[in-house]
Amino acid sequence: MQETRNRSAAWRSRLAPEDQLCLLLARGTFPKDAQTQALDLLDTPLRWDIVLDRARTHAIVPLVHRNLERLEFYRVPTPTRERFAGLTRVNAFRNVLLREDLRHALQLLGAAALPVIPLKGVALAASLYGDSALRVSSDLDILVPHDAVARAFDLLLADGYEAAEAYTVGRSEIDWLLASNMEYGFVRRRPELVTILELHWDIAWRWQREGRAAEQIWKGAQPRVILGSRAWAMSPEWEALYLMIHAARHRWQELKWVVDIHELCVRGAVPWDAVFEIAAAFGWDEAVRVSLSLCETLFDSPVPERCAGTPLPTWVRVFPSIQPAGDIWADALVPLQMLRRPDLRLRYLARVLLLPTLADRRALRLPDALFALYYALRPLRLCGRFTWDRAGGGLRRLATFREQR
Repeated sequence: MQETRNRSAAWRSRLAPEDQLCLLLARGTFPKDAQTQALDLLDTPLRWDIVLDRARTHAIVPLVHRNLERLEFYRVPTPTRERFAGLTRVNAFRNVLLREDLRHALQLLGAAALPVIPLKGVALAASLYGDSALRVSSDLDILVPHDAVARAFDLLLADGYEAAEAYTVGRSEIDWLLASNMEYGFVRRRPELVTILELHWDIAWRWQREGRAAEQIWKGAQPRVILGSRAWAMSPEWEALYLMIHAARHRWQELKWVVDIHELCVRGAVPWDAVFEIAAAFGWDEAVRVSLSLCETLFDSPVPERCAGTPLPTWVRVFPSIQPAGDIWADALVPLQMLRRPDLRLRYLARVLLLPTLADRRALRLPDALFALYYALRPLRLCGRFTWDRAGGGLRRLATFREQR
C-alpha cells in the first residue's frame, strides 16, 4: 500500500504546482495531510489564473473555494478570492433552482405512480457532500422503468416540457427510440432558468443494450423521500457502479466525476464484492478498474485491495489533460476500449453497425412487411454519413487554412 502511495505521489509531483493544488482542494473531505500539503503549495509562487481555469474546466469551483476558506484563504490574492466566491454563489443559486425543478419532476411523475430514481446532480450532492451547493450540476437526470417511458413522455409534454433533442419523438415512435437508445432530453423553460431534464431508461453504453442492468437496479432499489417527494434510490453497489460507468462513458473528462467516486471510497460504505460481481457479469470490469485507478492516482483514495496499484491504460488522459471532444464515430467506439471480453465487443460492434434506429426509420419509411431491410440499409446509411462528415470536416479545415494564409 505504501509503495502505491509513493508511486501516486511521485506521479503528482510531476504536475505543475497549480494542478497539484487543485487535486488537494477538490475534495468533500479535506484531511489534515491534504491541508498541510496545500499550505506548503500556497507558500510557493502560483499562477491563480491557471488554478481558476482548472477549477472551472473540471467543475470543482465550489469544493476548491470551500477548502480555501477552511485554510482562511492563506496567501490567496483578493481578486482571486472574490472570483471564486462569485462563481460559488452563482452555482449555489443555480442549484437551488435545479432542486426546485427536480422536486417538480418528482411530484409530477410521482402523482402518476411512476417510480423515479434521481441520478447524480443536486440529489447526489446532498447525499454525498451534505450540501447541494458543493457540486456543479448542468442538468437533471432521472431513471424510470422501461415500461414507464411512454407514460413519462406524455406527462412531461403535457406539463409544458419541450424536446431538447434535434428530433421530436412522436407517440408512435417510442418503441423505436427505446430499441436503440437509453435516454432522451427535455427542456423546461422558466424565466429564472432553462433546465435540461434527461429521461433515462437504461445505463452504460447506448449500443450495449443491457436492459437487464436496469431490471437489476429496480429490483434492488429502495423507496426514499427526496426533496419532499416519494422517489427511489439505487442500492449502494449500483450507485457506485453507475457513477463509475457514467464517468467512463464520458472518458473521465471532468474531475468532478472522479471526485464523486473518491468520496464514495472515503465514506467506506460500498459493498465492493457486489460491485465487482455485477461488473464482471456485464463486462464493465475495465471501466471500474480505470475509475478506481484514477481515484488512487489523483487522490490516494482508499480503493479495494484488488484494484490497488493497478496502472492506468495508456489511452486514458489524466488530469489536467482533457479528452478531446470526439465526433459521433469516436464516441460510439469508445466502449470497445473498455469491453474486454471479445464476445461483448463483437456484440456491441454488431449493434452499432446493424441495429436500425429511429433516425434510420425517419430517413426511409418502409412498410412493416419490409422491416428486415432496415438491417441491410443501416450500414449503407452509416457509410454515407461517415463519408459526408469526413468530407465536410476536410472542407472546413481547407477553409480555415485559406483564411490563415
